Amino acid sequence: MKKKYKLILLGLIIVLLMFLLFKNCFSSRKSYKIKSDKKVFIVSENKNNTKYYIEIKYTDKVYPLNINYNSKKNKLIKKIYYYEDNTYECVLPILSNNSYIDMMCYKDNIIYNYSSINGVDKKLDKFVKSLDIYDINKYNDNKKETSVIDETKFYNIIDKNTYITNYRGIIYRNNKIELFNNDVYNKPLSTFVSNYYIVANYNSDNKYEFNEFYIVNLDTYEVSTLKYKDTISFDSYIQGIVDNKVYIYDVDNENQYEIDIDSKKISLISSSRVKYYNYGKWESISKSKANNILYFNFESLDNIFDCDFVYETIDSYYLIKKNDNYYDLYLVYKNNKNLTKYLTTIENNNINIGDNYIYYVYKDKIYYYSEETNKKLLLSYSELEYNDDIKFYIY
Repeated sequence: MKKKYKLILLGLIIVLLMFLLFKNCFSSRKSYKIKSDKKVFIVSENKNNTKYYIEIKYTDKVYPLNINYNSKKNKLIKKIYYYEDNTYECVLPILSNNSYIDMMCYKDNIIYNYSSINGVDKKLDKFVKSLDIYDINKYNDNKKETSVIDETKFYNIIDKNTYITNYRGIIYRNNKIELFNNDVYNKPLSTFVSNYYIVANYNSDNKYEFNEFYIVNLDTYEVSTLKYKDTISFDSYIQGIVDNKVYIYDVDNENQYEIDIDSKKISLISSSRVKYYNYGKWESISKSKANNILYFNFESLDNIFDCDFVYETIDSYYLIKKNDNYYDLYLVYKNNKNLTKYLTTIENNNINIGDNYIYYVYKDKIYYYSEETNKKLLLSYSELEYNDDIKFYIY
């Protein structure tokens, strides 16, 4: 009997050791210490595929990071530079491959990337200049043209596909796709959804009705047509997009249509009522309400944070606060909603957000911002300043 208990105890010990080994070597979460200039920083890593959420703790301050990084190293952060004066407390994390993430600085419980406050504090600037590894030029804007398509000029290259509509079709960095024989200045029945651009056939000889859509595949750049058996009035509007389905309401004929972008089908939603998407749930409304142009109501997060607008991504919230004639842009990671990072100040709240990039329009230009690049010019197109119908899309 004693031998049996000894074997059970030995088995439990082996299982425990294997669990600890797995936790330390293969777990997506890990914590370790980094010593620098007699200071001890606690680093916490949470890995999801090639994306890391990292917190660096020192005294009562926590510095958050969210980066894409493919590393086989056991520890992602290898070194930390630290700076402190009466105004700022800052850390500069050095990654295992000797690259770095922008220095983060605390001031009045708000976190700032150093590139966004460069030139504000002489002592801090002097310290940063003493660091051979840090180059502020990495975050400066390069306004040299890289390509020109018609009247659209592209500048800083990013690893994202950028599309902008013009009066004949759409333009991307290396080419254009013409859909219309003549200039079409307003195309309300057009939108981007998933990897497609869909637009009504404004080539139609009939100025009041149509029965065909153009669909552009943004992966292959192939153009296909989607025909409907009956005519649809141009006096229609897009109510919204839900689950890759575009919902269109025809005011003249009081008909509601569903375009399934995946199956490439148009369906008439036959009912005396109109389907309406309201805060994540389907409801029905009268046709008289739909006739007055009622767009789908998607969930608003503005009341959760003290701000004017909120944009949600998979792992973070972008907060917009109006500041006189400008807009201050902040970032809050979902892993720790108590930490707020100031990103930049922009001139417009016409914003498109995707995969840690923020894009916005100002006059005749589109800029983008990311924590790895800072604010940079993406493209310029003179008609952007005068025509609100022009759409841009990041895929």
